[in-house]
Amino acid sequence: MQEGTPAFPRVPLLRVEGPLAVAQLMETTLLNLINFSTLIATNAARMRYVAGDEKMLMEFGLRRAQGPMAA
Repeated sequence: MQEGTPAFPRVPLLRVEGPLAVAQLMETTLLNLINFSTLIATNAARMRYVAGDEKMLMEFGLRRAQGPMAA
Protein backbone atom coordinates (compact mmCIF):
# COMPACT_ATOMS: atom_id res chain seq x y z
CA MET A 1 0.00 0.00 0.00
CA GLN A 2 1.41 3.37 -0.97
CA GLU A 3 1.86 6.15 1.57
CA GLY A 4 -1.19 8.40 1.78
CA THR A 5 -3.60 5.71 0.60
CA PRO A 6 -6.65 5.36 2.86
CA ALA A 7 -6.69 2.06 4.78
CA PHE A 8 -9.91 0.31 5.68
CA PRO A 9 -10.73 -2.30 8.34
CA ARG A 10 -10.21 -5.94 7.41
CA VAL A 11 -8.12 -5.03 4.33
CA PRO A 12 -4.52 -6.31 4.60
CA LEU A 13 -1.77 -3.69 4.61
CA LEU A 14 1.04 -6.21 4.57
CA ARG A 15 1.43 -9.96 4.33
CA VAL A 16 4.18 -11.78 6.26
CA GLU A 17 5.15 -15.25 5.07
CA GLY A 18 7.88 -17.59 6.31
CA PRO A 19 8.65 -20.10 9.03
CA LEU A 20 6.26 -19.71 11.98
CA ALA A 21 8.82 -18.56 14.57
CA VAL A 22 10.39 -15.98 12.24
CA ALA A 23 7.00 -14.73 11.03
CA GLN A 24 5.78 -14.30 14.62
CA LEU A 25 8.84 -12.25 15.54
CA MET A 26 8.44 -10.09 12.46
CA GLU A 27 4.69 -9.75 13.03
CA THR A 28 5.17 -8.36 16.54
CA THR A 29 7.57 -5.66 15.38
CA LEU A 30 5.56 -4.78 12.29
CA LEU A 31 2.28 -4.54 14.21
CA ASN A 32 3.88 -2.15 16.68
CA LEU A 33 5.26 0.07 13.91
CA ILE A 34 2.14 -0.01 11.74
CA ASN A 35 -0.39 0.42 14.56
CA PHE A 36 1.31 3.51 15.97
CA SER A 37 1.90 5.07 12.54
CA THR A 38 -1.68 4.54 11.39
CA LEU A 39 -2.95 5.91 14.70
CA ILE A 40 -0.97 9.13 14.20
CA ALA A 41 -1.94 9.42 10.52
CA THR A 42 -5.63 8.87 11.28
CA ASN A 43 -5.63 11.48 14.04
CA ALA A 44 -3.77 13.97 11.83
CA ALA A 45 -6.29 13.48 9.00
CA ARG A 46 -9.20 13.98 11.40
CA MET A 47 -7.67 17.15 12.85
CA ARG A 48 -7.00 18.57 9.38
CA TYR A 49 -10.58 17.80 8.32
CA VAL A 50 -12.04 19.53 11.39
CA ALA A 51 -9.70 22.54 11.28
CA GLY A 52 -9.99 23.04 7.51
CA ASP A 53 -7.30 23.89 5.01
CA GLU A 54 -6.97 27.52 6.09
CA LYS A 55 -5.70 26.87 9.64
CA MET A 56 -2.15 26.03 10.67
CA LEU A 57 -1.95 22.94 12.87
CA MET A 58 0.73 22.16 15.45
CA GLU A 59 1.30 18.76 17.00
CA PHE A 60 3.03 17.93 20.28
CA GLY A 61 3.13 14.17 19.72
CA LEU A 62 6.24 13.49 21.79
CA ARG A 63 4.20 14.14 24.91
CA ARG A 64 2.07 11.10 24.05
CA ALA A 65 4.82 8.84 22.66
CA GLN A 66 4.54 5.14 23.49
CA GLY A 67 6.62 4.25 26.56
CA PRO A 68 8.89 6.31 28.82
CA MET A 69 11.93 6.13 26.50
CA ALA A 70 10.06 6.83 23.23
CA ALA A 71 10.25 10.62 23.38
